[in-house]
Amino acid sequence: MERRDIESGDYGGEHWSQAATTSRAIAESQSRPQKTQQFLTARTILGIFAIVLSIAALGIGIKMVVAYGDTGIVHVSFVFIGFTAGATIAWQCLEMIAKCYRRDGRGISPGTHVGVCICISLACVATMGYVGIWVSEGDHSWNYTASGSSLDYTPLYHLGIVLVIVNAALVLIHFILSILACQEVRRSDTTITYSTAITVRYDGVGPVGTARPRNHHSVHYPTHIGMPPYTMVGGLEPSLSSPPIIIARGDLGVEVVESPSSSISVPPKTLSSEKRG
Repeated sequence: MERRDIESGDYGGEHWSQAATTSRAIAESQSRPQKTQQFLTARTILGIFAIVLSIAALGIGIKMVVAYGDTGIVHVSFVFIGFTAGATIAWQCLEMIAKCYRRDGRGISPGTHVGVCICISLACVATMGYVGIWVSEGDHSWNYTASGSSLDYTPLYHLGIVLVIVNAALVLIHFILSILACQEVRRSDTTITYSTAITVRYDGVGPVGTARPRNHHSVHYPTHIGMPPYTMVGGLEPSLSSPPIIIARGDLGVEVVESPSSSISVPPKTLSSEKRG
């Protein structure tokens, strides 16, 4: 909640004039900033793991091309690996750059995260499926003769198994990131913000805050329902559709009643007559 009062007055004799502007921003739940911070922390940790796994996948793909470049399935597999690993590294790097650039450290919006993480997850599933096919089909004949030389393709079989495991881990990470982003989007959509502005002019004795009515007391709503605290003077509670905020200024000043959707100014004479009635 943020409150800013800009006061200007001219005090002469028994009259005091004041203009006050108040702005309030109240979130639906006090726990939202904490949950947002948890989401950002989890996103950062999972992003680092995704980068490490993508670098490992690229290393395995390069090793496969260097050692077994005469096999067509190796080149096709490297295309799949390069796309998924490259997209993951590029996306996480953009996310870190955005966190460093933005003051609040929030990075890229959660809605964008949902779409990108789902697309990368599908690419990882395609890579895992293609590599898994040739690993499962060729596990019984990995001694292959090409160009008059006998090559042992057993290491390629093992590298294929490692690639399947790495891509499965990437699918899991991006799936978790997409779920967290969906939750953050839903939390942002259900946030309620109240914004009010009031102007007060009154004639009283002394500057603002020198005295308060003796019969005023404050009423506070529970913070988990998102209602602001307010002050009732003399047991008066106007009939408003939303929780009111009543501000009492000075012992002979006016009483200002405001709500998130309306504001009512009560002159001093009217207030005194209501109390006498």
